[in-house]
Amino acid sequence: MRSFSKLLILVILLALSGLSPAEKVVVFLYHRFDDDRYPSTSTSTVDLVKHIQFVRERNYEIWTLRDLVDYLSGRKDLHRTAVLFTVDDGYLTAYTKAFPIFKSFGVPFSVFLYVEGISKYPDYLTWDMAREMAEWGVEFGLHSFSHCSFPSMLNKMDEGELEGYFRADTVKAREIFEKELKTSALYYAYPYGHYTAVMRRVLKELGFVLAFTQDVGSLKRGYDRFTLPREPLLEDWASVQHLEYIFTREPLLLEEFEPSDRGIRKNTPVRIRARLLEGDKKYIRAQVYVTGKGWLEAEINGSEVSLKDPVIVARDQTRFGIRVRSEDEKWYYRFWYVPVLDLSLIHI
Repeated sequence: MRSFSKLLILVILLALSGLSPAEKVVVFLYHRFDDDRYPSTSTSTVDLVKHIQFVRERNYEIWTLRDLVDYLSGRKDLHRTAVLFTVDDGYLTAYTKAFPIFKSFGVPFSVFLYVEGISKYPDYLTWDMAREMAEWGVEFGLHSFSHCSFPSMLNKMDEGELEGYFRADTVKAREIFEKELKTSALYYAYPYGHYTAVMRRVLKELGFVLAFTQDVGSLKRGYDRFTLPREPLLEDWASVQHLEYIFTREPLLLEEFEPSDRGIRKNTPVRIRARLLEGDKKYIRAQVYVTGKGWLEAEINGSEVSLKDPVIVARDQTRFGIRVRSEDEKWYYRFWYVPVLDLSLIHI
């Protein structure tokens, strides 16, 4: 009763102020559970329970992948915040540790399968386990067949060759997936969160409807369905304090951005700019993020955000980001991934 009263007061205050709860979707990302051998990719089940309780206590909606498709397609409305729980790779602990917890709370979740590992390696699910989970309602998607960083192959092949390689890997994974689970493969999560424009195009052509990255941040309608962000909840990032922080980040729609995810050459100057799609908002500060360099002050001119001087990027895999602060003191974020190549065989 007390929780209901607090919620009612909040709604009244928001109505009187002319504001409404932010419309956004936050997608949680997990890998292993209670696996001390790999702490950088493991989440404790104690923390997993806290995450579920955190979402429930704040009355956030808990969605399935199908819900997200309907929302992005305009068939489902969202007036506050929704959360999805996703798990990558298909490690055994998704079944032995996480599955019982999700079932006990009645919380839907999805698993993206590294198909070559299923029923082959002892650390991974078997197809029988996956079928049992699917019967309960777990949604499954692809995490590739071979689980390699496909963009790094642009160091030794051109975009046409990469397209053929990625298409063959995806088709092989899909054929096995659909044979074993008797359902269509419609969802994809990029291995390591690494992607390129070529990969996005292939997934669209093959009939996938959603593809997820490891770019952090929330999303809302208007986001590219094939570069959807997720929030990894691992190690220190699994704390309730970190959860509270990520829900303060608002989604930002970009009309265009540079550099693009086709790739850039290592150790060469790169200009960073973006055009904001939401030109009706007034932003008073802008910053640009580059892996290894952190947040840098940027210029904002109407809907254009840019870094005054080019930057030199030396890391192989780099994420860029834009964040802008509005007059209401909220920060709006958008990140994207760009492969950084030693030898560029693409025409940038």
